[in-house]
Amino acid sequence: MNETGNSLVACSPLFPALVSFVDGNGDSQPYACLFDAVMSKTRHVTIQSNHRSDTAFSAMNSSGEKLISPTKSNSSGGSNNRGDKVYYRLLTFNAPYTSFYPIDSEDSSLSFIHSSRIPVPGLASDFLTHICSRERIHHSRAQLFTTSRARATSVYSSSLSAHERKIQALPDDPAYTLAPPVEPLRLVPGGCGTSRANPIVLYLDLDPSMDRTTAAHPINGLERAGRRFAKAVQKVVGVVVTGLTICFGTLQKVPKGME
Repeated sequence: MNETGNSLVACSPLFPALVSFVDGNGDSQPYACLFDAVMSKTRHVTIQSNHRSDTAFSAMNSSGEKLISPTKSNSSGGSNNRGDKVYYRLLTFNAPYTSFYPIDSEDSSLSFIHSSRIPVPGLASDFLTHICSRERIHHSRAQLFTTSRARATSVYSSSLSAHERKIQALPDDPAYTLAPPVEPLRLVPGGCGTSRANPIVLYLDLDPSMDRTTAAHPINGLERAGRRFAKAVQKVVGVVVTGLTICFGTLQKVPKGME
């Protein structure tokens, strides 16, 4: 009995009970109490919803390939899946860019993240934003590129020398394609991003010598125009050098009859 003269009947967890109280006229006024049943149903729906969110992108894609999805982090901030590493490389228009967290002494542009840090459904833009934040580079300076297993040869292949990797700008590299920002990043087992030899690539619109303080700011119009001019000059120089090489190679050939 409480201070107002009301008496409560406890709810059973198995059967929805009735709670009754005595009003001012001395009459018992019952009403249904479904608190336990409602709470039990709510917990069941929440568990099902979380399970669907965690496994939604572990399904097969339209091509029948199993996709690697972002995995849920545990309470300590780590990943429940130790195989969720996504390797990436930082490149500018004419040279690699040193990562803030390099993992290879011979290739300072190479690093990795855990896909568990990326919210489901793992959009390419979310990967780009997370990597840029980690590398202290403004996202307006970056584009994310991937390659397929069918396009194995790239001008940035590890089998090439450092000089050979600098010859061609990434957007002109036929082995790579720009990842659509609003679509989930396709991470297929054994494919791009799953190994050091085949990382995804962040193409950076900045100078290779630019410090992180400057790189953390958005790119301005003047800087972008200057970079485009430098790229154009680089392409012209490349064409001229190629032409001269062909010409001199032709002149060095000994005509028949003069051997």
